[in-house]
Amino acid sequence: MKKQYTEPVVVLSGGHGGEVTARQLRDRVTDLTFCVSTFDRGGHSAQLRSRGHVALGDIRRVITALASDEAMKGVFGYLMNHRFSAKGSSSLNNWALGSLIIAGLEERYGCGKGIVKSLGTVCRLLEVKAKVLPISLDCAELKLNTSGIILPTQGVLSRRHIDAPDIMSGTLCPLSRIFPASEAAIRRAKLIVFAPGSLWDSVLVNLMVVGVQEAIHYAVKMGAKIVMITNLVMKENEVSIELNTTAHYVSLLCAHLGLEKIHAVLGNVGTFPPEILKRYAAERSHPVRFEETHEAELNIRGDFVSWDDNGVVHHNGTMADTLLGF
Repeated sequence: MKKQYTEPVVVLSGGHGGEVTARQLRDRVTDLTFCVSTFDRGGHSAQLRSRGHVALGDIRRVITALASDEAMKGVFGYLMNHRFSAKGSSSLNNWALGSLIIAGLEERYGCGKGIVKSLGTVCRLLEVKAKVLPISLDCAELKLNTSGIILPTQGVLSRRHIDAPDIMSGTLCPLSRIFPASEAAIRRAKLIVFAPGSLWDSVLVNLMVVGVQEAIHYAVKMGAKIVMITNLVMKENEVSIELNTTAHYVSLLCAHLGLEKIHAVLGNVGTFPPEILKRYAAERSHPVRFEETHEAELNIRGDFVSWDDNGVVHHNGTMADTLLGF
């Protein structure tokens, strides 16, 4: 039985990093809330947003990662993870059924505020003990500033040339307001964790939501600690190789937080097998280098790297033990 962390923990996340962090913290934290980014503009999320829903893909992944093993073995667990195969020109190609289930429940309870009841229903059926909340219900586009040039949508990151100037700031347009339940969770937290993920799409975008910074400042005033878990690898189209360091990411986080420093940064110093390094290099992705910074009270290095049978790297359980061991 793992030692339980009993104080309130809030994780701000988006993308696959939230899923990995959820799986690692699920059995270690008794009072756990995930506040998940809702600004994904991926193909299916864009279609859901056009119908008045928030982006649901990242939320669905966090919920299924938090679900009990027994529940995920059941029929409903299968349905939540099922993805339709590609057949001809069907509009269902590659759709995640779980996102459609959540959207259907939200339409039953009312788009917008009905999302909480929808997520609560799914969480009960999957025996999720933690809370999963959207960071905002507002529809907005992420705009990124690189040397005075405004990049209009998240999608440009995947098409951005690797030699383009580094991105230094971003904003949501129009302004988006924090979801009240997420605000309340952050304010009462004693540990606020920024999960690994795409720097702009998944991590910093949460801090562009009106009310998030204020809620975090209140929590810090009341004694909360802020910890950033940096990525294992980062794509060149997000940051240049020269700035691909834990220190740079903490600097950007502090700038968007409006704080001089955070409590701790967790960075990997474990090694990657050569064949995995080669595969990621071919995708122009490179390991994040550990570099100490005065903008974190604790610079914590560890062997946090693991990988699956497909060679996809992710954080291991040592990361969670380290995170909760302060």
